[in-house]
Amino acid sequence: MQQSIALLLLALATFAFASNFTGGFETTGRCPTKIRDPDRCPPASDRTDECTTDQQCNGESICCSVGCRRVCVMPLLTSCERQRVEMVKRARALQLSSNEISLPNCDPVGDYEPVQCDPLTGNCFCVDESGFELAGTRARSLDMVNCTNPKPCAGLLCRMLCPYEFELDSEGCPLCQCRDPCRGVKCPGSQTCQLEETPCAKEPCPPVPTCKQARSAEDLCPTGVPLTMPSGDRPFLCGLQVGQPQCPKLFDCIVQPGADYGVCCMAADRITKPGTCPAVDEQSNSTVCGVPCANDMECQGADKCCPSVDSCGDSGHCVPPVNFSLCLQQQQIARLLSLTEREGKGYVPQCDEDDQRFTVRQCSRNGLVCWCVDPDLGTKVKGSMASAQDVVCDGQGIKLKKKKKKKKIAFLLINNEI
Repeated sequence: MQQSIALLLLALATFAFASNFTGGFETTGRCPTKIRDPDRCPPASDRTDECTTDQQCNGESICCSVGCRRVCVMPLLTSCERQRVEMVKRARALQLSSNEISLPNCDPVGDYEPVQCDPLTGNCFCVDESGFELAGTRARSLDMVNCTNPKPCAGLLCRMLCPYEFELDSEGCPLCQCRDPCRGVKCPGSQTCQLEETPCAKEPCPPVPTCKQARSAEDLCPTGVPLTMPSGDRPFLCGLQVGQPQCPKLFDCIVQPGADYGVCCMAADRITKPGTCPAVDEQSNSTVCGVPCANDMECQGADKCCPSVDSCGDSGHCVPPVNFSLCLQQQQIARLLSLTEREGKGYVPQCDEDDQRFTVRQCSRNGLVCWCVDPDLGTKVKGSMASAQDVVCDGQGIKLKKKKKKKKIAFLLINNEI
C-alpha cells in the first residue's frame, strides 16, 4: 500500500514539474507554407483528415492542412521560439524548475522582444534580431536599459571574424574572443551542446544550441582532428563564403552538406615532410615495399610517401627519404606547429647552409634569447641561455660577453616572450 502511494505521488510530482514548461508550447509555431495544389488532390472520398485540432497530435506536432487534408506535422518556429523549445527540453531532462532557467521572451509574431531580462542574474539588456545581446546595453534593471544610447565601451582592436559576434565581459562590453552560443549550456548525461541548423518560419535563422549525443572529433576530418579554439574545448568554426572565418595555411575548411559553417582540417595533400624521395632505380634494388599511402601525413615518423616501383603496386608507399637531416626534420615540424601561434612566439631550429647540422647558436623567433647547442643533436649546452647580445658560441664551448642576466631571462620566460 505504501509503495503504491509513493508511486502515485511520484507520478503527480512529475506531472506538476512538466506542467511548468508545457503551458504556451502545445500550439507554438506555424503550419508549413508550401502545400499541395488542391486541384491535384485525389477525390474527396479517398481523403481522410488525420486530425482536426492540435490536441489530437503528439508531442510538438500541430494540425495543419497540406492542401488535400489535415495532418499532424512539426511546426515552423522562429529563432526565438525554437530557442525556447530547446531550453525547455533541456530543463525537463535535467529536472530543473521553471525559476532555474532563463527563457527568451518572444513577441506575438515570434520575434525576440527588443529588451530581454535574465531572472538568474537580474540583468536586462537589448538584443539584435538574432537574439544576441548588444554591447553596452546591459543594466541592473529594466528601467535603466537604453537601446538607443548604449554606454561607451573601450575601443576594441580585434581582427577576428566571428560568426556570432564577440563575447561580452561582465559589464556587457565586447572582448577579443568569439561568442560561443553553447557556452554555459548544460546537457544531460553524455550529451554535448551542438549548434544545429533548423528551418525557421522567417529569417534570421541562426543555429540553435541543441543537446545531442557527442560525435567523435575524428569523424569530422578525413585526416587528423579539427583545429580548436584557443580554449581547446571546441572546434574553430570556418566558412566558405566571403566574410566568414577562414582557416590558417595548410588547413582546409570542411563543411558538412546543408551546414553554413564547418571545421578546419589539416590539408594532408599539401603538407610535405622534409627530404627527397629516392630515385625509382634505387628503390628497385630493395625487395621490401613500404606501407601504401596517398600523402606524407599517412607515413610514420620521417618517412615520405614516394612513387612505387612496379613490384609494389600502383599506389605510393612509405620509405625513408634521402638528403635528410635531424635539423631539417625538427625545423619543418616546428614551422607547421607555429602556424597557429602568435607571431614571434616559440622556437624554430636554425640549420646550417647545407641543412644538415644545427647552427651552434640558436635563438628564439623574436631574437630576444639565444643559447648554444650541439651541432649534430641540437641539444642545448647547459648554462648557455642568456640575452641575445650576451651569447657567443664558437663550436667548442660558449663565451658570454657579460654575466648572465638571470632575472631578465626569468622575466622573459614568465611573459611568454620566448
